[in-house]
Amino acid sequence: MSDPVYVPPRGIYFRLLSYHIQHVLSSRIHIEPQVFLSPVEEQCTDQLYTVVTADETSSEESQKHPGLFLLKNRETGYVLCTSANRSVGQLHDVSNDCWFRFEAGPEALKNRFRICCPSLNMVLVCNNDGGPLVGAYIPTGPQDSDLVDQYFSFLFEEMEIVQIQYDLDQARTSSTKPHVVMKQMASNNTSTTQQMTLEKDENETHTALWKYTSGFPLSAGTSLKALVPVIRETKFSVELVSNEMMKFSDPNFFTKSWKASFSVNVDAGQTVRVASTVTRGQVEVPYTMFLRSTIAHIEVETKGIWIGESTWDLRHSTSIVKD
Repeated sequence: MSDPVYVPPRGIYFRLLSYHIQHVLSSRIHIEPQVFLSPVEEQCTDQLYTVVTADETSSEESQKHPGLFLLKNRETGYVLCTSANRSVGQLHDVSNDCWFRFEAGPEALKNRFRICCPSLNMVLVCNNDGGPLVGAYIPTGPQDSDLVDQYFSFLFEEMEIVQIQYDLDQARTSSTKPHVVMKQMASNNTSTTQQMTLEKDENETHTALWKYTSGFPLSAGTSLKALVPVIRETKFSVELVSNEMMKFSDPNFFTKSWKASFSVNVDAGQTVRVASTVTRGQVEVPYTMFLRSTIAHIEVETKGIWIGESTWDLRHSTSIVKD
């Protein structure tokens, strides 16, 4: 079974996308059916819903429906409901058949969920028999949990990334090893010791990945420009390493430039080999991402681990090249 379904707070709006037919739930008042399916490409406010938990209604409802919630449409102000005739509608006055819970799908349907109405032991279903239709179904047993027409996913409203905080005290490195970034030779063909200056620039490719663990499920591929953890002189800090947009939950790549510039004394007739070495390894840092909804300005958090392959701690070593 997948991880528990994230239940967004009241005021965060989302569309409910049918996994089976790629349509979204919509609500209206004056035309039947009042709850229907719209193509996912057609974005309208009548497709937006928010969660209202039992605790947010009254103490009586909280006791009668612990852990359950209403699905309230932004356009109509009504809540979804089911009925014994297996239809899905909406009501202004709440009844027992308006209370739902999300049930996570199996691993094959990760990040999808069923919308369950415990009072009638029903789940919402969507199919395309004679046109896109939404209804309710009574599961007959565990085998029904694999039926794809029962599964939905969230399409959240646009969210603004306000800030990312990294817990640098919990940062750690692993798989560290020396990595030669530059090799240079200095030859002294004179009869006296010479001080020779060596300079060279090299670029190293680094990676960055924001791995999600809990909280608001920000969509993979969401664009962001953010500071990321780096190591300077063996100490962690955060910097803006690229002016390019990065993608949340996708591998990102950026370049770090190393510059070697130093002097070395070379005796008469000698050749000196200089190797510039950095430490390369994987860096992991816990992060908290603060987000704000664009409709009601509700703030939520996304938590996870920032993972990157980095280089740090530039060192130089010299050796004499023997004939």
